[in-house]
Amino acid sequence: MSSTRRRVILFGIALAVVQSVWILAVPPFRASDEFDHVYRAAGVASGQWLLDQPAVDGRGLYVDIPADIVRAASAQCESLDYPGPDNCRPAQVTPEGRWRVATAAGPYNPVFYAVVGTAARPFAGDAALYVMRGVGAALCLVVVLAALAVALSQRPGRWERLGLLVALTPVVTFSTAIPAPNGLEMAAGLLTWCSLLAVARERRPDLVGWYLAAGAAGVALLGSVRMLGPLWLALICLVVLVVGGTGPWRRLWGRHRGGLVLAAGAGTAGVMWGAVWVVVSRWYAVEETGAGRPADLAVLLLRQSFTWVMQLTAAFPFRDVPAPLAVYPTVMVLVVTAVLVAVRRGSPRERCAIVVAVLLAVIVPVALTVVTVDRQGVVWQGRYLSAFVVGIVPLCGHVLDRTRWAPWEGGRLSLIAAVMVAGVYSACIHRVVASEELRGRVDPELDWAHLPPVVLSVAAAAAIVGCAAALLWSGPGRRQWTAPDRPARDERDSAGTRTAV
Repeated sequence: MSSTRRRVILFGIALAVVQSVWILAVPPFRASDEFDHVYRAAGVASGQWLLDQPAVDGRGLYVDIPADIVRAASAQCESLDYPGPDNCRPAQVTPEGRWRVATAAGPYNPVFYAVVGTAARPFAGDAALYVMRGVGAALCLVVVLAALAVALSQRPGRWERLGLLVALTPVVTFSTAIPAPNGLEMAAGLLTWCSLLAVARERRPDLVGWYLAAGAAGVALLGSVRMLGPLWLALICLVVLVVGGTGPWRRLWGRHRGGLVLAAGAGTAGVMWGAVWVVVSRWYAVEETGAGRPADLAVLLLRQSFTWVMQLTAAFPFRDVPAPLAVYPTVMVLVVTAVLVAVRRGSPRERCAIVVAVLLAVIVPVALTVVTVDRQGVVWQGRYLSAFVVGIVPLCGHVLDRTRWAPWEGGRLSLIAAVMVAGVYSACIHRVVASEELRGRVDPELDWAHLPPVVLSVAAAAAIVGCAAALLWSGPGRRQWTAPDRPARDERDSAGTRTAV
């Protein structure tokens, strides 16, 4: 078995354990808008793809689903302050015995929901929810492992491999364990990043066909599962072009024109399907709250910027529920160190690309909030950025590998970083389970069967250590530094400024 395949399998097992811990740590229907997504999945599984009847006393559109799912979700739904009665209780009982309830996920693209909802049809109530969580997690796991296989086939060095681990923040893995398309969008973003960079780096011409196929899948998923996907796709393509220029793509066009056309066609078809669905379902027609423009908009945006960073790192089960305070500086130390060192040591193109990526991650939420705050208030959530920023730290890690940063201390530093990530996960899981236990003691209707928080937090930390070991351990007698040098063809190129991708 090849080293890459062994790493991917071991990483997949460990990441599946992390996802399983999240599935067990969050009470049924407790995750952000989870009941909305479960209602949508149950409706799509019964053939209700396009919903068009607005709710009278609740959020979203009406859908007819099995009564047992609504009964199971009602306690958690009614414990929240934003759903209406029609979201938590039936507005009507159909002649077939199904309950008509409102779901805010009514306009969302139905393909993801068709998969998780169909798998859960034989089950009822909480069991149906857990099946949806498991199937959604498996879909995301497959996409993440495809991205990992692409990245590892490039024989990256220590820091890029560590960057892949750091990129999978607690919010990302939490999102992959919930039956909502957000996690699949994040995984697709990582696959798109890895595939496009693999093509641009031109290290493995024998695997170009595989990279194009993986890139087409990533582009199709990223561009269709959620409405902001095409924006993230455009930004990823922009950064990749800044890093590598147009040269690799011109050479690819000359050598693999047919494969490039097929891959571009498949990816474009996925994006077009997403665009068609947005128009048909009127997904863009969001409800206006008439909030009005705040008088201190600049102060609001500054405050929200810090909030978005926290939400991007760790906030569950809802965006306004923070993780333990120590989690945020721990993650920021890893990310900021990677970015600053990469900007300092990178080539002009690499510096420009990283700076552009960071600026876009700041500007896009601010710009979209400025445009929509008058009509909707502040609706942006930091996790929405994950599909884009998930590729920034691995990109920085590649620069650190190429420039041989910390060649002697790297093993010790990467071990410390892996332990920090494991500690972050342990703290997050423990906080979620302990706080939900408290809610269950206050309101017995919200209690649920679960493992003790210590058991789940230790399991999460051990699984993250397993992920790190799969990525970083080279085996006895193996050299730790595996980042390849610039391809020989680039060394022979005598035209203009040459920049390693």
